[in-house]
Amino acid sequence: MKRLTLFILLGVALLGQAFPVSVTDDRGKEILIPKEPNRLVVLLPLYGQILVDLELEGKIVGVAASPDNPAELSRLPQVGPSFAPSLEAILALAPDLVFGGWGEIRERLEALGIVVLTVGGPEGWIRGILDVLEAIRAVGQAVGAEEKAERMIGRICEDIVRVEAQILGKPRVPAAFLYLLAWDSPAYVAGVGTPEHE
Repeated sequence: MKRLTLFILLGVALLGQAFPVSVTDDRGKEILIPKEPNRLVVLLPLYGQILVDLELEGKIVGVAASPDNPAELSRLPQVGPSFAPSLEAILALAPDLVFGGWGEIRERLEALGIVVLTVGGPEGWIRGILDVLEAIRAVGQAVGAEEKAERMIGRICEDIVRVEAQILGKPRVPAAFLYLLAWDSPAYVAGVGTPEHE
């Protein structure tokens, strides 16, 4: 609860920043966004959902193919799968900001002067609710929607507190074990340190 409160207070301190802005990425690197971006390419569904929730889907010009993309983005041009997007397809959309790139695609885009922002754990892995909240805050900062992002974070935190209050003190009940293999290379199983565990 203390971590959540500190997270909210930190966000309030960041409100009202104008461009250029600097946002820390998953590598701990400061990413400079010189002006408000208007042409966004989204390579991971989380960023697409955040932008839709911030009512900024009109700025998205392309997405990586994923069954997890928000329905609002289904008619946009696709730049290949999230795990191997096409550099040429991304460049053809002339983005001023790409969300969710990592590895070689991020390196190649950055070498060409394209701003790429990925947050969370290493290579954008979301490890829990704090990473989700961090992603919302970072996207809000990057696109000039800090106030909307902070309101969204506030609503999520209120929901968490409400649910925690309902279950605190309740007796634990036996639970079944569910083995969920998201993909096999490398193997990924939901457990401690994953959003599914929270």
